[in-house]
Amino acid sequence: MPLDEDKGTALQRIIRADGLGVVAYAGDDRGNLPAFRVALASGGYALVVEGPDAAEEVARMPGVHFSGPGEFQQWLQQLDDALS
Repeated sequence: MPLDEDKGTALQRIIRADGLGVVAYAGDDRGNLPAFRVALASGGYALVVEGPDAAEEVARMPGVHFSGPGEFQQWLQQLDDALS
């Protein structure tokens, strides 16, 4: 059933409601494409977690690319350490 809302419209609503200045959105499949576009359009970042089954559209998305969940998790840990 088609919906009027996707991850992109949800992210837009969150950005507006919370007055966010910079956002980063992480995802790994086609369902995340709208949210990647919203993040980039808002001046934020698309964090693309690729894997062996990544769709071509996801692999072509501009942004920061990670080779899989393990690399993304390691990056998040490094970010947490840097912010602590």
